[in-house]
Amino acid sequence: SVEAFLLPCILQALGDLEECVVAAALHCLRRFVRKDLISSTARLDVGRRASPLLCHPNAWVRSATVSLVAALHQAQSSAETVCFLLPVLRPLLRPATARRSDLAALASPRALATSLRAPVSRTGFDRA
Repeated sequence: SVEAFLLPCILQALGDLEECVVAAALHCLRRFVRKDLISSTARLDVGRRASPLLCHPNAWVRSATVSLVAALHQAQSSAETVCFLLPVLRPLLRPATARRSDLAALASPRALATSLRAPVSRTGFDRA
């Protein structure tokens, strides 16, 4: 099963030092979500683990994470998004966006990308 064997390996790759590996893992997770290969519970776990990468200093990683979050939003009901995904994303959204009660920030990948806080600096990321 995808969740039993592949998903743990791909989730582990999210912490890899090579940013191209992280971006590839995010693209793979997006494909799993779009093809409905993982359960709703696993999708929530993926969203929780991947969301901090929305502030990654590498543009490829950020872009891949935005695509994954957009796929998660499309795969879930509005109730699941409001209850489980938005609380994880709120700290990463600009304050004006985080106060909105609607799902406008998740309407499209572009809307999400423009609603995000500025990425962490490379220096700060490397120190952490």
